[in-house]
Amino acid sequence: MNKIFTLTLSAAAAILPLCAEAAEFEIPDPFTLVMVDSDDKAPAVKSGAETVTLPAGPHQLVMRVEGTFRYHTDSRYLAGQPVVVNFNAEENDRLTLSFRFPKSFDKIERFAYKPDVKLVHTDGTPKEGEIFVLNSRNGVQIGRDYQKELEDAGKAFKVLTPEETSQSTVKMIQSDGAGSYAAAGTAAAAAPAAAPAAAQKSAAPAVSKTGAMETLQKAYLSLSPEDRKNFLHWVISQQ
Repeated sequence: MNKIFTLTLSAAAAILPLCAEAAEFEIPDPFTLVMVDSDDKAPAVKSGAETVTLPAGPHQLVMRVEGTFRYHTDSRYLAGQPVVVNFNAEENDRLTLSFRFPKSFDKIERFAYKPDVKLVHTDGTPKEGEIFVLNSRNGVQIGRDYQKELEDAGKAFKVLTPEETSQSTVKMIQSDGAGSYAAAGTAAAAAPAAAPAAAQKSAAPAVSKTGAMETLQKAYLSLSPEDRKNFLHWVISQQ
């Protein structure tokens, strides 16, 4: 059984700027942003950053509790385990993390190692996404390669080259022999049983890389806002 759409996250992200505006993510204190979409050297990753501006589309942010916290009369520096947040930013989204921060130091330390957070809009309404802690067997370490750890766990945000993006787009269009597109909400449904080999060969039209991207863009733009949202949620689930 083949899925009608085999689009990757980067192929979807390539068409979103045509029809969407920027979104914002507020980094709540005491969290520090350490990586954006697999890049720990992105302009958005800087000490003390409070808000990150992101293009609409799929994103992966890596944050951790970090700072100096008071313990009775002493102060202690603490850097927690990284928290990975996967989500789809929609136009004009204003997002952040919601949590109850503990007051006693021992509970702050436990929170830093295993943060209990939720993804929400800044008005407090829930936002769909995936959140998990990237634990290290050796505890919290300085100089960890978060991207390598995410790749090893099969959870990395992969940015495709233009060549890979074109190839994935051609594959998506060729997988739909009739040339029609399912609604976004049903994109993950399995395709009908395979037809005879001869019929399959004639059903896959030759599509140029440029023509494939144009066809994909037109198909996406023809969807209703609700279908676009459902389609992007499905794309994120294919990671």
